[in-house]
Amino acid sequence: MAKSPLTLLLVLLGVFWVLWVTNAYIRIPLSALSVANVIVTVIFVAMPIVIIAAAARLKWKPVVTVAVCAACLAAVILLRGGGPVLDGVVQIARFGWPAAIGFLITGLIKDKNLLLPIAIVLATVDILAVFAPAGTVQQGLESPTIRPIFDAMAYQVPEAGTARPLAQMGPADPLFIAMFLYAVRKFKMRFKETLLWLIPSLAIYLWIVLAYGDRTWLGFSLGALPALVPIGLVVALVNAREFKMSRQEAMMTIGVATLCAGLIFMLLTVWRG
Repeated sequence: MAKSPLTLLLVLLGVFWVLWVTNAYIRIPLSALSVANVIVTVIFVAMPIVIIAAAARLKWKPVVTVAVCAACLAAVILLRGGGPVLDGVVQIARFGWPAAIGFLITGLIKDKNLLLPIAIVLATVDILAVFAPAGTVQQGLESPTIRPIFDAMAYQVPEAGTARPLAQMGPADPLFIAMFLYAVRKFKMRFKETLLWLIPSLAIYLWIVLAYGDRTWLGFSLGALPALVPIGLVVALVNAREFKMSRQEAMMTIGVATLCAGLIFMLLTVWRG
């Protein structure tokens, strides 16, 4: 096993590229397609998270982080449409540039106790953006102007045996995965446990979208779900014992949670009424 964090990261990036290219060219029997899609989905949901976790082991200086972000954006713009070989690089760049921004944001967080209210607020904003009647995600996906940009920048989970996208992961997801994982490691919290719970949580979440995307629950479509909810829940619950808040910090967090709960209640009643 690679001892150097950088070596491990490079190995994982190479493995991802090989898996992507292999999946694009391998031929899957029709009888095995359903099972193959499940396996491929799990692999290509887990790999970016594992790669981001490996990158979180490095010490990211702002200049290096910005350079990585810029290089990834350039790869997305310049290498698209180059076939499966180059597309494997593009997919890495698609989750690489928002992850770099996430690492950059984490440098601004000076207290681990801030992670809990941040997780609550981000999960609430994602819920409102996805499920509100005029939600920004819904509007964006329906806009002929914004949709092509989203498709170009979003990481794609491929269909088994092809390079066609079966599902997408918006830039916000790897951004906040990187932010939280880097912060958890930075503050010496439960890094491994967070990673081990995060992967199956998001895999199950995506499976719900793929399997039940044409259905509704409580009036909400299951075709698009707010991924920051399981991300925030995993970070908060797995690291619950790590938060040592003062009375003032605890009251602030309760206040934030109450306000967010009120906004979600409005979504479920007034806006949907």
